[in-house]
Amino acid sequence: MQDLIGKGMSMPLGQNKNLIATVILVLFLMVFVIITSYFLALYLRNSRAASAQEKLEEIRNSLTVLDIEMYDNYYGENDTNVVDPPAWTVGADTPVLINMRNHGQLNHNWAIVRQGETVPVPFAEGQDSSILYYQAGMVYGDNETTFTFTAPEPGVYQVICTVEGHYPSMQGKLVVQ
Repeated sequence: MQDLIGKGMSMPLGQNKNLIATVILVLFLMVFVIITSYFLALYLRNSRAASAQEKLEEIRNSLTVLDIEMYDNYYGENDTNVVDPPAWTVGADTPVLINMRNHGQLNHNWAIVRQGETVPVPFAEGQDSSILYYQAGMVYGDNETTFTFTAPEPGVYQVICTVEGHYPSMQGKLVVQ
């Protein structure tokens, strides 16, 4: 055995036991640190995921969703927008998600007129757009799309389709509380 260890490398039996115990302790501590690190990383990842889920849920709860149905020349389920416009209600200064479904063949949009503004007849999209608070993009015939905006201050706002010739037959009300 002395030849295998080499000259001057031998230790008394008691020191060998101490060295073996120290090596075992160091190995145990290394395994403990690795396992602890793994579970700590797993915990942190899960807590971040839970935090992200909570944030997403908070956003969903603060978001108002409006489903806007469009037909060839009116909003909603009937063609009486001029005398009985559909109304949508949202909270002031809240994020709003608009799901717009165009069931007709004509292109449409959904635009909020600023309070105190009068909509000219006919509405000329390029010339009269300064009266608009918000204008969702175009929804092409037989398509659907989604837009978002932040609701204005409380009040009742007129909503129109800005495609030339669609107002006044295509209008509604946005009630902001």
